[in-house]
Amino acid sequence: MVSARPIVGFGHRGAEKLFEARDYRQAMALANRHDWHNAINGELGVALAVEAMTGIVVPERAVWLRMALVEVNRLLSHLAFLIGTAYQDPASAAVSSAAQARRRLVEVMEMATGNRLHFMALRVGGVRQDVDQEWTDHLRAALAPLAAVAHDLRNRLTNGELATRLTGLGVIGADLLAPFSMSGVLARACGAPLDLRAQSPYLAYDRIADLCIPVTKSGGDAQARLLCAVEELGTTAAIVNRCLDELDDTIGGPVAVRLPKVLRVPEGSTYIATEGGLGANGYLLISRGGTSPWRLKIRSASMDHLQVLAHIMPGTDLRDVGLLLQSMFYLTGDVDR
Repeated sequence: MVSARPIVGFGHRGAEKLFEARDYRQAMALANRHDWHNAINGELGVALAVEAMTGIVVPERAVWLRMALVEVNRLLSHLAFLIGTAYQDPASAAVSSAAQARRRLVEVMEMATGNRLHFMALRVGGVRQDVDQEWTDHLRAALAPLAAVAHDLRNRLTNGELATRLTGLGVIGADLLAPFSMSGVLARACGAPLDLRAQSPYLAYDRIADLCIPVTKSGGDAQARLLCAVEELGTTAAIVNRCLDELDDTIGGPVAVRLPKVLRVPEGSTYIATEGGLGANGYLLISRGGTSPWRLKIRSASMDHLQVLAHIMPGTDLRDVGLLLQSMFYLTGDVDR
């Protein structure tokens, strides 16, 4: 590769204009589809913004259930990128232990929400429905194999020809972090401990600060980014288990507040930021007091991650372009405006 110039806009779906013509419940469904690997995080951002402006206080059980669902969604996102990279043969990838673990997590999410991709599990004021003890037991069992899965993925990424190709591939220097607003594993793979769950806690992350210490790597190359995601499988599983402990202690508690038939958000604005699987997401909500946003703008991690390719892709061997893109943790739908 001699040069590269990312051109965005070909996948434009007009999300921001669609938000203006939908009520807040419908807006959550649209946000859910921005980053389909982290669908619940999109729902959460809109819900938090509306709750901040209306003063709605979410019940304790709903907070922990939201966290559990969001973190399981993070596991699904990380595994999706890791499986396709660590197993270059599609047939091997499909039957790998990592793929089996991911399928089991998808099944657990389907038990809780009825959906396998666009979960639509949250609502303003809480979650759509509660879970029972059987579900928490299933989730604990689904988390159990992740330590072995991470060990296998780590070995594949650090040994053999794949490791050689990943080392030094697509290096993001520290000088590019601020200009391109790098976040997520892209920033942490450069040694920058950036994680909103630790530095700007929301939900109940401040109550489990011991589990939210960012995993960092040095080097800033494709291998460091992927290894960061591998290490986060363990830390994320620990967060989910803590959430399940809290859910055990709040059985029978409410999972949502009663909303008026027509939900109106007071005039004003707010900005909410969350740590998605791909990186930091921002939600700017401006209301004029109606039932729909006057403006709802999403700052997506993918938009920035795509732009830095112009600086790191030149000099890449053509056969390694696919590996480089897989290590960048972005989705075309999440670039959409």
